[in-house]
Amino acid sequence: MQKKLIALAVASVAASLAAPAFAQTNVTISGIAAVTFESLKAGGSQGGSGYDMPSRNRVTSNSSYLGFRGTEDLGNGLNAIFQFETSIGADGYVPGASTITAAAGLFGAPRDTFVGLMSKTLGKITLGVHSGPYRVLGVAMDPNPGATGIGFNGALMGAMDGGWTTSGLDNRLASSVMYVSPSINGLTVSAIYGANESRRETNFDGNFRNDHTWGAGLTYANGPIYVGYAYEQRKQRDLWDQDDKFSGHRIGGKYTIASGMGNTTIGLEWDRQKETEPGSWDRRDAWNLSVNHNMGPHQIIAQFTKANDVKCSGGCSGWNSGAKMFNLAYNYNLSKRTMIKTYFARISNEDGAGYDFYNATGTIKAQSTGGIGGANGGSFSNLDNGQDPQGFGIGIRHSF
Repeated sequence: MQKKLIALAVASVAASLAAPAFAQTNVTISGIAAVTFESLKAGGSQGGSGYDMPSRNRVTSNSSYLGFRGTEDLGNGLNAIFQFETSIGADGYVPGASTITAAAGLFGAPRDTFVGLMSKTLGKITLGVHSGPYRVLGVAMDPNPGATGIGFNGALMGAMDGGWTTSGLDNRLASSVMYVSPSINGLTVSAIYGANESRRETNFDGNFRNDHTWGAGLTYANGPIYVGYAYEQRKQRDLWDQDDKFSGHRIGGKYTIASGMGNTTIGLEWDRQKETEPGSWDRRDAWNLSVNHNMGPHQIIAQFTKANDVKCSGGCSGWNSGAKMFNLAYNYNLSKRTMIKTYFARISNEDGAGYDFYNATGTIKAQSTGGIGGANGGSFSNLDNGQDPQGFGIGIRHSF
């Protein structure tokens, strides 16, 4: 009897000590498990290796992730907030790994991960890894669930130089500070600053050059209307200690029409990305048209994306570096959290272009998420000029 009383007393003390910790912070766990079976190929080679890529199958984790979020009420409308979010290699490959040997395990690159303060009247400010206004607008304008997979229009909207390089403007920004204002009648302002520690390079004197990034966005979301504009500029210094700058303008809008046959959302997006070096520059414009129809558990998606020829200060208009992309998808919701996905996507490259399916890291490997290009990595795409990647897939997406 005495032992039972002692045990009860110890348990009571432990509970009283632990109770304030649970009361102070409200923590939730959430995430996405999305895996698809895909078949891809590429034909129409115009150079390089001179051969086409035959059909290949793969199992792909489409932006699966695990997240922890928490808030603490500090009083007077002020809250402390945090979020830890990591990519999950649900197909057995770590998202973001550029080689097969580096891709063993479950957890991958960090997604939006930060800590900060939030006020109902002043907005929120956070420090960590962020999706900046530029990336947020691009994700909002793609109708595919989670804005991921081979149908994601970032394959063209997020690449430059005929698909052979990437500006990184669509990537999350590490070592950054972000501010998001409260929504005032649907209007929201956001801004981001990054130290660019992840993009530093060593010049000839052995010093590191950490040049900055900044961006801003303005969105209006009210009822059936969504309109947004974003700008971002990422600076770095190359091995010769010369300034190199990537910048981009993005405008998007969509409108939802409700009827007895469900809801239809029509979206239009325009994007301009530019690289500026001392004495030269090059630029790529692209646009996207999308239709997203929802009727009960059914979802039908169709979108068309076009990247124009590269323009540059040296007069490079004859490169035939443009491309077109078509994406068609049908998704069926088994419940509010579980979806069956089916989709088809095709990129038609001009003779001087090599756009591939999207991969945010800038290194493609065929065994995991991203493009059909070879597994050696090291470039945005390993397709030949003029090759046309295409693929279809079917899978399951579950949110929790």
